[in-house]
Parts: sequence; C-alpha cells; structure tokens
Amino acid sequence: MSHDVFLIRHGAAAAAWSEALDPGLSDEGREHARLVAAHFASHPPCPLVASPLARARETAEPLAAVWRRPMTLDERVREVPSSVPMDERKAWLGKIMASTWPEVDASLHAWRDQAARAVLGFRQDTLVFTHFMVINALVARATDDQRLVCFEPDYGSITQFRCDGDALSLVSLGRARKTLVNL
Repeated sequence: MSHDVFLIRHGAAAAAWSEALDPGLSDEGREHARLVAAHFASHPPCPLVASPLARARETAEPLAAVWRRPMTLDERVREVPSSVPMDERKAWLGKIMASTWPEVDASLHAWRDQAARAVLGFRQDTLVFTHFMVINALVARATDDQRLVCFEPDYGSITQFRCDGDALSLVSLGRARKTLVNL
C-alpha cells in the first residue's frame, strides 16, 4: 500500500551554512515554521521526523505543538555531510551544487542512499523536516536527474513523494525560490 512523505525544507536560519555549524532559526525562519504549521493544522496528524540540526527541529516544533505529537530525530535526513574547515565550506558546497551524481564520490552516494532508505522505510504518511540538499538528492533519485541540484526549494517549501514498496516517486515539487541557497 502506498503512502506519502512530505519533505519540508527548514525555515531561514540565523546564520549561513558557511558561518555556523548548527544555527537555529532567524525571526523570518520562525515565521516560515508558523506557516508550515498553519498549512498542516487541519491535516490528519501523522509522524513528524526531523533532522537533528536546530533549524530543522525548530521548524517542526510549531506543528508538533499544534498536533500535540512528539517529533522523532533522524540522522539519515541530515544535511549533506562536509568535513572541510568552516572557511572552505562555501567553496566546497558551491562545487558540489554544480556537480552531477556521476562526478561525486561514494560518500555522497551513501548519504543519498541512507536518506532514501529512511523515506522508503516509513510505513504511513509522514512529514520530514529536512534540508535543501536532502530534498534535491531525493528528487534526483526519484526522477533520474543526474544533477545534485534539480531545483531550489524555498524555506518552508513542501515537496511530496509517494512511496510504494521500494519505489519512490515525486508527486509535487515544493515552492521554489529564484535565488541561490545562502551558503
């Protein structure tokens, strides 16, 4: 039996990815979280899963409060891993974002595969609060797109997938933004 998984990009962070390891939400990001909670307020409650990073957790919190449900933290939907020093992160991410899947190393394929296993492992409709690159990795996998960045999900955007056994298909892309991600 199929079910849907909604990948929700976290709200705007208080600092750029290249400036802080784990920033929380900015005031704007808290508004994004509030809008996501309002969007899903009348949806039947279902499991809430979040990346352990602060910006994803904080985006899920308003909906968890509305639904009075706990969220589960899941490392498998965490942002793309980087082991480069902070002052090199922006250049590294820019290079990765311009790459195709055949060009990147096995560690990124393993990261994408673990995110896909997480999503395919849910057995009912589930909301996942996650990150720009996770959403792109799963859109690429579901659509056979070779680019690491297939589209630019805006803060608080909702991308819907259908899971049917081991098959992951894209139902709808979330709201896209026209500018590049804040590195």
